[in-house]
Amino acid sequence: SSFSMHRNIHLSDNPVGYLLPEIQNIRELARNQTIRCRLAIAENRIDDAIEIIGQQVTMSRHIGMDDFLVSYLVGCAVLGITLDDTMLLQEHPECPNLYWAFAQLPSPLLDPDRCIAFERQFLYLQIPKLKEIDKTPRSAAYWREFVTDFAKRTSEIDQYNEERNPAVVSRVQGDKRVEAIQKGIEESVPQARDYLLDRRILTKESIVTYPKEQLVFLAMKDYYDVIRDDHFKWCRTPYSIAIEKISATNDQMNKDRAKVGSFSGLTYGVLPSMDAFLTAMTRTRQRVAVIQAIEAIRMAGAENGGKLIDSLDEAPVPVPSDPFTGKPFSYQVNGDVAILSSDLPKNSSVFRNTPPVRIELKFAK
Repeated sequence: SSFSMHRNIHLSDNPVGYLLPEIQNIRELARNQTIRCRLAIAENRIDDAIEIIGQQVTMSRHIGMDDFLVSYLVGCAVLGITLDDTMLLQEHPECPNLYWAFAQLPSPLLDPDRCIAFERQFLYLQIPKLKEIDKTPRSAAYWREFVTDFAKRTSEIDQYNEERNPAVVSRVQGDKRVEAIQKGIEESVPQARDYLLDRRILTKESIVTYPKEQLVFLAMKDYYDVIRDDHFKWCRTPYSIAIEKISATNDQMNKDRAKVGSFSGLTYGVLPSMDAFLTAMTRTRQRVAVIQAIEAIRMAGAENGGKLIDSLDEAPVPVPSDPFTGKPFSYQVNGDVAILSSDLPKNSSVFRNTPPVRIELKFAK
């Protein structure tokens, strides 16, 4: 059999409790690497600095291949540290042009597909029996066993949820948890019935034949699937579209907590903050694009005697667009200083959490 260092997280009995100490330690390693890189720059060891930057880029990419969104975000953080070092290196007079070095990197450099796929099925890995829930009639014994298993597998989710937030399932832990969840099921039956009828999952004639547990868990499962898909499907669209749609889904979910009932809490508790994730991911891609834009300007200056180009269109190589907007970066020249910045729409709620970019460029004499 072939050797594999994949986590096999799918075999874990409790994914929510899976510990990732080595991932956080990577941050410290990245900080140690940046000290080595900056020392190399200070000592004019440019080749050494470039080698360290390459190591950091590779490390960030490998971390981003993990199953967890948090690992991907650590990869973004490592790459962010690396790009800070790269911009410092770009100021060194002996730094070679790095445009083509960055152009040949994989696109996207940090691929989120693996962690998004894992997060999309996370609830069913944490509560495998939830996949069994459908319109098939079940015995009372089945539901007693199901609720007991459900109480156990959601216990840690409620423990992780901050006390200032509503409970995901129930604040009650220990021996009384099953009883508390059973009470919550009884209280959620009216909302579950309305939900299943509105969604046309059951009819008025058939709904009276189902036990209360099946009604609530059938509504819970369908609600999760609908909201989850609304969250994740927009990840394939441009940022300006995705962030607006995901924010609308978040607003709807917050309204549903009062309207739909407690069975919506599990969805609220386990879905990741995709708007924050997309912003961090796009911010990292923007920083890579900025590096290439600067190198394109440097390349033009090397060819024309150290003069700033009047427009990015005059660059001898293509300048990447801003991943946040899909449009070119703003570029203005005032004398011997150029300003490269993000051209974000003013007073736009879509970009309210997007930090602006503004870099002043000047050729040394």
